[in-house]
Amino acid sequence: MVRKLSTRLTVVYGGLFGLALCLIGPLTYTAVRSYARESVQNEMSATAAVFDRLWKVKSDTLQTNAELLSRDFGFISAMATDDRSTVASAFANLRQRVNADTGLVLTSDGQLLAGDDTLAKGVEALLAESDTLDTQTGVVALGDGFYNVVAAPVLAPDLKGWIVFASRLDRKAMADLEALSAIPLHAMVSAGDAEEAAQTITANTPLPTLDTRHQVVLRLSYPVAKALDAYKPLLNLLLAIGVLSLMAVVAASLVLARHLTKPVTALIEATAALRDGRATQVEVKGEDEMAQLAATFNDMAVSIKERESDIRHLATHEIATGMPNSKAAEAYLSETTPAILICVGLQHYGHLRAVWGAGPAHAAMRALSHAVSTNLPEAFVARTGPDELLIVSQSEIDLDALLKDLNRRHDIGEQSLDLIARLGLYYPHTDVLPPTAAIERARIALDQARSGKQPFAVYSAETHADMADALRLTDELHSAITAGVLSVHYQPKYNYRTQTLSGLEALVRWNHPQRGMVSPQRFVTLAEEAGYIPDLTRHVLKTVLADQKTLSASGFDVDISVNYSGRLLSDDVFNAETLSMCQAHPGRICLEITETAVIEDPDTGLKAIDRFCAAGIEISIDDFGTGLSSLSYLKMIPAHELKIDRAFISEIEQGQRDALLVRSTIELAHSLGMKVTAEGVETPTSLAILAAMGCDMAQGYGIARPMPLDALLAHLTSFDARSLGEPKMELRAS
Repeated sequence: MVRKLSTRLTVVYGGLFGLALCLIGPLTYTAVRSYARESVQNEMSATAAVFDRLWKVKSDTLQTNAELLSRDFGFISAMATDDRSTVASAFANLRQRVNADTGLVLTSDGQLLAGDDTLAKGVEALLAESDTLDTQTGVVALGDGFYNVVAAPVLAPDLKGWIVFASRLDRKAMADLEALSAIPLHAMVSAGDAEEAAQTITANTPLPTLDTRHQVVLRLSYPVAKALDAYKPLLNLLLAIGVLSLMAVVAASLVLARHLTKPVTALIEATAALRDGRATQVEVKGEDEMAQLAATFNDMAVSIKERESDIRHLATHEIATGMPNSKAAEAYLSETTPAILICVGLQHYGHLRAVWGAGPAHAAMRALSHAVSTNLPEAFVARTGPDELLIVSQSEIDLDALLKDLNRRHDIGEQSLDLIARLGLYYPHTDVLPPTAAIERARIALDQARSGKQPFAVYSAETHADMADALRLTDELHSAITAGVLSVHYQPKYNYRTQTLSGLEALVRWNHPQRGMVSPQRFVTLAEEAGYIPDLTRHVLKTVLADQKTLSASGFDVDISVNYSGRLLSDDVFNAETLSMCQAHPGRICLEITETAVIEDPDTGLKAIDRFCAAGIEISIDDFGTGLSSLSYLKMIPAHELKIDRAFISEIEQGQRDALLVRSTIELAHSLGMKVTAEGVETPTSLAILAAMGCDMAQGYGIARPMPLDALLAHLTSFDARSLGEPKMELRAS
């Protein structure tokens, strides 16, 4: 494939001219060939006309003498008396006089009186078939060639015979004819027309014949190559002119192409330099389009250089504040060896932006940056996040002084605001880390300070490892949920009234292949943070509904409670899916929802709870007392059960205050029409105290630990209330 423009132009122009020559050459040759053929055919026509004239003269001479002899009285008498010697002598004298090649005298019955016997065999039948007594002339084809024959009848007055004279049309006769032509034609007599050969010019002239059944022609032929010999110098001259013209066009095209592509090449080189970031200009003389293109390119190069400068500044600086950004910080770190990195986080930035707007929020970050620069004039300061600054210092700093300069009232425009900042410190020491990793460690330290509500925190590798481990565990949790490897255990609930295990709480468990049993508090929290709660709850609900069928088939008709995250209450799609699953598998299902979930978004939460209650799904308020409980919301929630948190139950044996709170809660729930379940019951004493307080259900290790379905079936089968060490029922009434 041709890549160079100069070569392509040369090939195009040279090819077009060559194509034109290829078209003109054959046309010229065809025209010359046609002219040569026409000239030869004209010469043939002239030669044929001469031959025709000579033919007539010869035939007329033979005819006249033959007729004179046929009318001679003595010759007629000799034929009548069968005087053959006289006939032969007279015929021979006349044949010699007229210069006939051969001849004969025939009687009317076909007897040869004189002449050529061979000719008699060919002419006798033709004359016998003739129905005329006039003189006849024409060509006769005999075995050894063609003859021009003249036959005159001998009448007295009836037909006595024929006098025949013939001239051979042999090669000598044809040579005499060829000598009459200006060009070396080839002449011959043949029977009928023949197709013209590809390389031969021919002309056929019909000849008169005594045998009307067959045609005889005079064929003149001439080779085309000989006809073109006269034009070869002209053709060679034209070919030479064409070749020289083609060479001239190719050379001119090459020169023109190089002239055109030279500035293009210069532009290509300049463009490559511009691509590599090198300043460049193109010098092209003239005022044509190429010169204009070069001038435009030079202007563009200048504009690009200016824009690159602006872009580099924008890439490393914030538009809102003009401060260096993360890219600038990374570039600075790649060129220096800092002693410390400090990530400064402004507290309540989102609230400040929401109340005062973006302008004051950015001004607050500039105020912090100014305070840092005042305290640490040699340090590099960049804004690495909306509410974050990064300080890179090559020397140790006074944290107390820095915090004092940051955590004070700052003038922000026409206002003064108290700003609070927390610091995340990372000491690189001998660590060789990429800039992004070093900045990330300072951010992790800031997160540690914020989560611990400390003024500052130093990066801890252990804490970082815990965070990384949490990320890995989160990813493994997603795979575990997707694969359905999480199991469901059930913790029985003891019914004081029936003294049976009439209820269960479904608790999800994760037996990790490497870690073993993972704490539910840990992986459920990770699921909520990662957004896996819908998938986790869906898995638990499907398992519970299937297990409830198994329990029912085994004769245990028990209620099963399932923890339902408050985040799911605002998800109408998942709530509809939950209703669909529970209605498709009817059973005694209770959803345990924390009171805080309803308090955070009461309208949405209460609407979802109403839908569940209308569908026959019971609602339980879980962990009551651990949050900021609102009696007004408690009154509005159409719950069936209230569960007292284990934090209160564990202290009712020692503290009168906790016992009083538990009793009051039980009475409050009963007054609202709810049954009460106490969590964390671990001793017979606690079990008895709750019975005395009128509690409906008890749940905890004192009743039974959570267990898988097969163990649960065995436990339900063998359960005896007396094994709990519960006091007599009269104690409950005291």
